[in-house]
This record gives sequence, C-alpha cells and structure tokens, in this order.
Amino acid sequence: MNKHKTLTPILFVLALIGGAGLSLAETGFGPAQTMDLAETIKEARQTPVPGLSPGIPAEPQLVTDPGLRRGSAGFPITGTDLGPTGWDFVDMIETFQTRLPKDVARYFSAAGPRELVGGISKSYESEIRAGSGGEKEKVVIELTRILIDAPFSVFQKKLPAGDWGLNIAHRLGGEVLVTEKGADGRVVRQLERMVLSGVPCAAVNLSLTNQDMTKAEIIRYGKDSAKVYWRVYRSDNGSTKVDVGSVEFRTYGESSVLVTFHSAHRLRGLEFLPGVAKRVLSQTFLDHARRYRDIALSHRLN
Repeated sequence: MNKHKTLTPILFVLALIGGAGLSLAETGFGPAQTMDLAETIKEARQTPVPGLSPGIPAEPQLVTDPGLRRGSAGFPITGTDLGPTGWDFVDMIETFQTRLPKDVARYFSAAGPRELVGGISKSYESEIRAGSGGEKEKVVIELTRILIDAPFSVFQKKLPAGDWGLNIAHRLGGEVLVTEKGADGRVVRQLERMVLSGVPCAAVNLSLTNQDMTKAEIIRYGKDSAKVYWRVYRSDNGSTKVDVGSVEFRTYGESSVLVTFHSAHRLRGLEFLPGVAKRVLSQTFLDHARRYRDIALSHRLN
C-alpha cells in the first residue's frame, strides 16, 4: 500500500499549523477573563461597535412553506428531527455572544475599516449550555469580521441571507429545505445540510475527515441588515459535536456591509487540542468571509 495515499486528520491539522497566516498566540488565551460586552466597548472606545448587536428584534410574520429544496449536490438532508431543543436556540446563542474575553473585545472595538477590509478573527475557549439538558460544554468560539465595499442592496442580491451556507468556502455539497417564509416571501426558517472538506486548503472529498453538519436556521431581518442563527442538530459522520452561532450582514457607513460570524464549536478529534481548534476555526471562518467578499465584489468585473 502506498503510504502517501492515506492521510490522517492530524496531518491536515499539522499542515494548517505550518501554512496558515495566523499564530497560535493570536488565537490562544490563558485563563479567560470575561466582562460584559457593552462595558468592554464603552471602556475601549466609548462608542458602540457596529455588528456586535445581540440580535435583530424585527419579528416577521410567519407562514408555512410547503418545503422548497435546493442546493443538493450528493449530500441530501437525511433527518428532520430537531430533538428536544427544537427551534429554541436564539437566546442561548445571544447569551454567549454578549460575553467576550477582555482582550478579544478590545481587539475588535479598536479595529477600523483598514483592518476590517482584509478580515480579522479571534478564537477563544469557553463553556456554553448548548443542549436541552442545561449542562455546560467546553467549546472554542470564533469571532470573525470582514468589511465589504458594496452597498447592502447589491450585497443582498449577490448573497441573500438564506443562501449564506451555499456560498461558504470549502463546501462540497449539501441541501437546503425551506420550512417557513415571512409574509414578504423572505425565508425565515430552514434546515440545511452542509458538508465541508476536511482539508481547508482545497475542496477534497474524504468522507472520514469531512465536516458534515445539518443545521436548523432562523433568519431575522432588520433595516439594511439580516442575521442568521444556526444550531447543528445532526452530523451524519459524527464529525460535529457542537456547532451553534450566527452570521450577521449589516450596513456599515454609507456604502459598505459588515459581515460578522460568531459561533461556538466542538469538533471530533480536536476536543483535547483547543489551541489547534482555535487556529483552524479562525482560518476557516476567514476563508468564508473572504469568499463572501469575492462574490459580492464580482459585479465590478461583469
């Protein structure tokens, strides 16, 4: 047997450590010191930071959708039982998002447009109550941002909130099942299976190392903004233990959009390697954010 034909997940991780542009010092912290996010921002800059809102209060009128499937590419949704938690996960996500390590909060509050256009990310360790039992679970949380020089009206045509998962980096395939729409026809609830390559530098399909996630997603809309909350309720290959969070698209200034990913993870094989998990998550979500930028700005080339 050719020893070069079989690569283990740990080799992929080591390749990331050697090749990514971030240092472990950038994404690793010692004992976490937390403080209320609003207090941190006030202390660091005395002004609020766009995109760190705990949620968008607008509640659209819901109507049942008969079930629109789209985006299937060899990885269909294989189960729709959301378990005891069901659709009740927005409050849990907003709870962990409003508390950050001090250094992380200061880093983001100090970042201006010059830093944001290239994308910035930090990851940190924490504990959250992700399940219905109420017990805390150890996770690694990423916070990633990018500023995209496109008006929100252009951005939402290129990247509707409901298509957020269809346009992320390293996607091998998946399927979206829309379950509810608002009175205006916009998607407000959907199920989505997404399978990402376990080799983040390329779209390589190796089933044992793929990140396979089926998510329940709730979308809330505001004026010139949209926020997608998700919770993984199923992983067909067992690769994803915990994955909850959101992506927010919000007008920034007069003609730009600020994209913010903020999510908590526990991945198979990395539970006991938090330093590596922080590195991998920051790089992966920077890849997602930069892909969004490339898609949104492609209109300038047409």
